[in-house]
Amino acid sequence: MLKHTKKLTNQNTSIKSFKSIIYKNTKELHKKKTLKDIFDFFKNNVNQTKFDSLYKKTKLFGSDKLGKSGALVGVVKIKGKEYVIKMYKLNEKEKYTFKYETKCIKLYYPFNELIINTIFSNMKTFISPKNYKIYKSKYARYFIPLKTIGLSETHSYMISDKIGMKYNSNYYTNLHDLFIENYIPTLLECINKNDKKTINIFLKKFVAILEEYFECIQFLNKNLGYINSDLKCKNVFIKGNKTKSLDTFITNFTPLISDLDKATIKINNVLILPKEDKYLQKYLAKRTQKLSKVYEIRYSCSRNTRLCDRFKPYQYDIITLFFDIYLLLYRYIFKKIKLSVEDYYDYFKILNNLVKKTLNINDDEFTKFYKRIHNSYLLKVKSGIKLSFHINAMLYNFCKSL
Repeated sequence: MLKHTKKLTNQNTSIKSFKSIIYKNTKELHKKKTLKDIFDFFKNNVNQTKFDSLYKKTKLFGSDKLGKSGALVGVVKIKGKEYVIKMYKLNEKEKYTFKYETKCIKLYYPFNELIINTIFSNMKTFISPKNYKIYKSKYARYFIPLKTIGLSETHSYMISDKIGMKYNSNYYTNLHDLFIENYIPTLLECINKNDKKTINIFLKKFVAILEEYFECIQFLNKNLGYINSDLKCKNVFIKGNKTKSLDTFITNFTPLISDLDKATIKINNVLILPKEDKYLQKYLAKRTQKLSKVYEIRYSCSRNTRLCDRFKPYQYDIITLFFDIYLLLYRYIFKKIKLSVEDYYDYFKILNNLVKKTLNINDDEFTKFYKRIHNSYLLKVKSGIKLSFHINAMLYNFCKSL
């Protein structure tokens, strides 16, 4: 049991003090002092009573709404208002361990997420005044305002504004929900009716949403070295907005910068990464091979963030999300209907054009992009295999084909 306890003070006090620790200790990097200050903050904010009270009031989301990280996510009501709480059960042996190389710190992934969320909640401290104005005017809407962070002896947690949106009688929390429960069924209906007009109206709106979201990703990568490294549809949380949705497709939403436990960031030229905690992660992070690129980008201090010598670092997350979207379309549409590949992709011409434009690839190269999905051995033998293995193999083969 940790001896030092201190009651978490009112809203944002702990976040503000942690913000100062992160900034100061990355600007004046001294190995022992940096890690001591970070871990002292964690240890001095342990409060079991507060966590137990929050946990009892939390209504957890089902596992179908979550990724594979092991996080517990739910809704908690505080003073009559609903918030989202995300918590991790901490591994006692791992939580205060770290790895350190020159200008690079690797921390236990729940703590890594606390750091990155704290940075994103205090952008004014970590980017220039000029870029902060751009952030406020264009990109602030893509972030989930963080209310507080905290620790118990067994869990870490973050409390933030509520995410998701209610549409008719359903509640959607992420982009995967929208595809499975709204987009896929409606697209199948339209294809069966050969209703390309409705599909095109939807895709124009959807593509516009993604384009603006990708601008935010590029801004973060340029100014903070941000790479999510796990940007699949389940990890893109959403919130509703006031724009009018289409009659058949849900389009009045904003995708969020979210699920940051595996994300990487650079502050004051110091790279902050999650620490690998499994042998396979350690093994693959050190090697450049067919199944290693995801692990290299996520865990290696000496990583090469360029892909195929064609794509810039910020495009890594975008390629990953594109692959996941096309995997869903392949599994739930192409495999269910009797269409040629050419006719099938003709329905998604507007989305295909976004891929070509965003990645700066031509028609022939785009054909190689989607053939990686159709020819994926991993996808065919086991659809439940981790996305990271799909993406690694597809990136490798796609780059090789280019």
